[in-house]
Amino acid sequence: MDSSNFYQTRRKRLAQAITLALLPASASCTARLGDAEIRALKIRLTATEAQVSDLTQERDAMRIMQQTAESERAAIRLAQKTAESERAAITLAKKTAESERAAITLAQKTAESERAAMRLELQQLNTSAYQPRRLFGFDVEDVDPQPMQPDVPIPADPIRTVPAANPAVTPGSAATPRPSATLGGPTPDARPPDAPTITRAVSSDREDMFFEDCFQKGQRRPEKFTGYMFMAILPFETYENMVRITNWSGSKGKMPLPLNVRQTLESSVSRRFPGLTTDQWHKIRNRLNERLRSPRKTDPETPRPGFRRR
Repeated sequence: MDSSNFYQTRRKRLAQAITLALLPASASCTARLGDAEIRALKIRLTATEAQVSDLTQERDAMRIMQQTAESERAAIRLAQKTAESERAAITLAKKTAESERAAITLAQKTAESERAAMRLELQQLNTSAYQPRRLFGFDVEDVDPQPMQPDVPIPADPIRTVPAANPAVTPGSAATPRPSATLGGPTPDARPPDAPTITRAVSSDREDMFFEDCFQKGQRRPEKFTGYMFMAILPFETYENMVRITNWSGSKGKMPLPLNVRQTLESSVSRRFPGLTTDQWHKIRNRLNERLRSPRKTDPETPRPGFRRR
């Protein structure tokens, strides 16, 4: 039952009880009760009703306060649970970040070990590849990929020079003995192995054109550039006299390429292609040996009617 209805019912019953209690007295003592006493009873009754109303309001206020306190406690519990879930999420995020950092560190160490292994393998390849083989008791640094050809008699004067506009002659150094002389074989009557020869001057524009033409399969080939420069700096008559009797280092019983020619080629190639590897220099030597082994029939530096000069 609602509190307001409860107290209203009690008030009615109390009023009825007071009325019933006063009826006998009023019937027997009507003359003795005055108006003052009746007014006093009514005042006390009103005061009692006021107290009952105050108590009802206080109880309602207490109930509201209890409900408010319960809702606040529920909100506090919910906030605590939310804070705990957030702390758990932060802890999980920290653990995930630590695991990711550990994975990144492990990947970096793995990559470093792989790079170190690759560097070691490359060093081993560079040291093991292209090792000079021993042929007839001496080191042969330049071995042609094709079978050895029989020795060709070397004429008494194998180098004939042609006039050049700006001859560039570089003095040679001490001669390197030929393998045939080392073995005690016959040595033809010829020029010293590293004697200088007259070369043709190559302009910077011509060299730039060679550098542009050596582009092949997505990159520039130093061996192709060296082949162009070799045919440009060497007079064609001199080249014809060197064919089949000369190679880069003078191996297999042949004459070595003149020192000034090698120095000019190495200077041009190093300027255009810095930092070449041993494998690339080996390809350059093979390209020049191929030019000296397989003669060209025309001079690429001599313009021909109907043909574009390379």
